[in-house]
Amino acid sequence: MSSEETLPDLETFAPEFFGLPVQHLPQERELLAQALMAEALRLAMYSKTENRGDWPRIHVLALRRWAIRKLRDVFMSSGLKAEEYLNQVLYEAAGPNLENIGDFIALSNGYYSPAPTRVVQVDQQSWLLVSGRPAKDFLSAGVEIRVHGAARWIVECARDNLNSLGIPEQTRESYIGDTWSTLEPTRFLYECVDSGVVRNWVVEAGSQAYVGPTKGRRGFQWGSPGLTVATRRGAFSLWKSPREFDHFDYFLRVDSGTASQGVLLSRPLAVRALLALDAATQRQRQALIGVIDTGVVLGLDFYPPAPEMRWIHAMGGVFRGSVGPRLQWRFPSTMSQQVTNLLRSMWIDAKLVGVGEG
Repeated sequence: MSSEETLPDLETFAPEFFGLPVQHLPQERELLAQALMAEALRLAMYSKTENRGDWPRIHVLALRRWAIRKLRDVFMSSGLKAEEYLNQVLYEAAGPNLENIGDFIALSNGYYSPAPTRVVQVDQQSWLLVSGRPAKDFLSAGVEIRVHGAARWIVECARDNLNSLGIPEQTRESYIGDTWSTLEPTRFLYECVDSGVVRNWVVEAGSQAYVGPTKGRRGFQWGSPGLTVATRRGAFSLWKSPREFDHFDYFLRVDSGTASQGVLLSRPLAVRALLALDAATQRQRQALIGVIDTGVVLGLDFYPPAPEMRWIHAMGGVFRGSVGPRLQWRFPSTMSQQVTNLLRSMWIDAKLVGVGEG
């Protein structure tokens, strides 16, 4: 094309680039730009190989050059910079990116490989497509794809059809790396102790207890006195102890009357335990859910742990920023029940509100 004026804008370019009808693509320009960059990176992944095997292994610089060369002019015609979207979509975005969705596997020394193809069921006939392969490889097999930013779904497809195509299914629990909790909050705390290594509790210098949710503040607040839940196995509380480089260890403490013991928890498990403490003391957090033309907006006053965040991305959730103390994600309207199920798994109440409230 000889001039910028003859270049198509994103909305015109995207259907041909993907081989999909407009209604199967994001309607918002920001999401459409992310989707285009993600697909360009998948195409770049298979543009060449840097070993003699059949599995691509490409350096990030080669991915960057290929994708930016492919999209720079089209992005410029829409007033966007391709370079700004590339890192976001590859690994930096607060919303879905190719690493946390699982489409790309980060290797050492700046190399990437595509992830093996599989699907994770999102609802009855919708499946998250986890694959480093571009959409055209699946469209040629006759499957229907919808694009949600960097994430892609196979839709209107029964499990038998996927089996006939040789596309394996991964369970939700395996994909998110966590057991979808249906336990009562107190029982969950018991499980944390029973599955961990119990040791005598010693208060370290700088240790702080979790004090419970605080209205108007985001996240988890620490100090004194700590939030405690009394159970038949003793009084439970959660503490953090400082480590190097502004890191913390998290301990679930149990006071049985005769001794104090503690169990070291990973950060994701600690967040779940914090939410369980809230619920067990009848102080469970409340999520705000609003309905907009393009879907459902979820507002939370904390950042979910990594396994739940991966499922938020799988459901097509896209980060929208914050309103007051609440972080917001937008989901397709078809995901209303799945969002509710996610909240229940974290013992969180949901309140329907107008968008922007709270």
